[in-house]
Amino acid sequence: MRSARSPLLKEAGDLSSALTDAEGRLIAQGRDMDVLEVAERLHSLAAEAGGRHEILWDDRDESPGVKFTDAELLGMPWILTVSPRSLAAGGIEVTERATGERSTRSIEEVEALLVNGFVPAETAA
Repeated sequence: MRSARSPLLKEAGDLSSALTDAEGRLIAQGRDMDVLEVAERLHSLAAEAGGRHEILWDDRDESPGVKFTDAELLGMPWILTVSPRSLAAGGIEVTERATGERSTRSIEEVEALLVNGFVPAETAA
């Protein structure tokens, strides 16, 4: 896993400090080059934004089910899923953990969320 603050997390201490600051979890499904390029771009953008805009990129070689379960167990408020299916649908799947609301948003919109901060759906209007 990578946080926007550290290139590769290997020690529990690094992981716990990254989780306390991370606003969301980035999950890239599969090894498709388009998926990996978009995920890398989002991760880099979050790193540049810093602060509470950080995301934890789950780039482990695990099944999507394991990654989603871990994101839920860690209590990540937002889950960003980049997959061939989401890209074909026009963007990135964004899940708000508090409400369970799931939507596909454009890459540009997700980039803006990473720069400006996530806003719960109920206050976004």
